[in-house]
Amino acid sequence: MNQSAIISQLEEVKMTQHQDVRVSARSLFSRAFGGRMLGAASAALVASAFMVSAPLAQAAVSPEGLRIVGNANPVQVFVPTQNNSGLDISDFQLREDGSSQTLVSAEPNSSLPFVTVFVMDYSPSVRNNETALKRMEEAAKGFVSLMQPKDKAAVIKFNDRVEVMGAGLTSNHDTLNAAIDSIPPQRGYSKLYDAISKAIEVSNCNPKLVCSIIVLSDGDDVGSALPLADLHNQLYQAGTAVFPIGYGDNINVNKLQELATNSGGAYYTSEDSSQFSAVYERIWARLSNEFMLTYHTAATDCKKHNVEVDVNDNGGTTTYKGTMNRCTPGEAASRAHKGGGGSFGLWELAALFMTAGAGVALQRMRRRQAA
Repeated sequence: MNQSAIISQLEEVKMTQHQDVRVSARSLFSRAFGGRMLGAASAALVASAFMVSAPLAQAAVSPEGLRIVGNANPVQVFVPTQNNSGLDISDFQLREDGSSQTLVSAEPNSSLPFVTVFVMDYSPSVRNNETALKRMEEAAKGFVSLMQPKDKAAVIKFNDRVEVMGAGLTSNHDTLNAAIDSIPPQRGYSKLYDAISKAIEVSNCNPKLVCSIIVLSDGDDVGSALPLADLHNQLYQAGTAVFPIGYGDNINVNKLQELATNSGGAYYTSEDSSQFSAVYERIWARLSNEFMLTYHTAATDCKKHNVEVDVNDNGGTTTYKGTMNRCTPGEAASRAHKGGGGSFGLWELAALFMTAGAGVALQRMRRRQAA
């Protein structure tokens, strides 16, 4: 299939999307490509067009409660517990794809230093709501009051500028509270991605720290220099979990959930600003009651792997589940341009398509054709 034919088919699919017609990946690709396998050259072109906003390297959090950070080996698996002070490594059994794994370590999060960066939205959508602004600041101060001497935090505020407030990363509560009280200049726009990227830099995470970024936002980004795909890869490489709190009239839930899932964090929502403090306290409780397990994985294949952990807690056994993806950016790019026998697998293409969308692919392919 030549480039012109592919573009023509993508235009049809894009029109279908605009008409809000819901179709499955199989039927969508049946329409776009007639059920045929693409030649290697066309497949590479389509693959590169789709690889725009998809995060190439992922960690995951499951609805059942596991947070998994797979950027390093050993892999870090954060498991919720009811009574972490009475547990040791013998109380955990971990399986990857059904096969039992040997744990390297099992430590309660509470024994490790916490490094937390508060990313606070001062764009007009929040700043114009004086009550919400005040409650956001009070919620962050409440979190600071729970910090132990070994813990550190920093405050970043953003609109169309990203500012590290006060002294940056510190364990001093008074300094942090002063940074929270500091008001940045009133400006427009919302550089969410740049702010989270700065938080990664400030946290300077390593495997002996419990690192988290708490960001309260509606999820919209306007004006960031950093693309979303690059932010996902930064988060993966850093091993820093994002805990977004969705707030506003039009929350971009999918984007905030994606940031949480792909970084090993968790997404929360707050329908009313009166809930801010309760949500911050829930995040603290979650971090404090987790155990961090580590194990060596042999996975390097860019596929999702199922992880299960049995916890013997309070006289009973609870099983938690999650998924882990060991796909690095270089491996993902390589796989996207491979095809069995000189062709590109239909379902590999489907996965890319469903992630990026026909409109973005069409735009890129037109530029390549013009070149």
